[in-house]
Amino acid sequence: MKKILLSIICIMAAIFAQAEGHMTFKGIEIDGDLKSVISNLSKQGFKYVDSTNIGAMMNGWFTGREVELFVLTTPISKTVKTIAISYESMYTWSTLKARYEELSSMLKNKYGEPIEDIDDVSDDYSPLHELTMDRGSIYRKYSSEFGNVVIEIKGDGKIQLYYFDKANMLLNSEEEQSDL
Repeated sequence: MKKILLSIICIMAAIFAQAEGHMTFKGIEIDGDLKSVISNLSKQGFKYVDSTNIGAMMNGWFTGREVELFVLTTPISKTVKTIAISYESMYTWSTLKARYEELSSMLKNKYGEPIEDIDDVSDDYSPLHELTMDRGSIYRKYSSEFGNVVIEIKGDGKIQLYYFDKANMLLNSEEEQSDL
């Protein structure tokens, strides 16, 4: 009887251990301390630029383009919670929109249909001008078991991607709440 009970406990522990996990970026878990994540990203070809009290900045190549990459941490434990990618500015709307759709298609292939798809920019003027004036948003949010990915077009003509780890975003909220 003890062996059966022990076997059931081991199986349940294995199931729960598999259920716990973290969002990944280029096969690297968005978790742990800043130094280890920077080290792993360096192995993927990203170059360290600078650190601040909220994370670090790196440069490298992603999806065939040169990007700036930001590794963001929680305020107290400094656990990595988010990877943010910023592409170079594009100055024509057609180029910017085409690249946004191309990246969105890649994300859809990996994560399925977006759970949010917002495009509330007026067609009265240039969409890029409207974004610059902060009159609307264009973004899509994709979901996975361990987090979310958001793609958006910014008013400065940049496309940005954000990889959010679900568990560490919750930790971030708890750490911020402890300051209140």
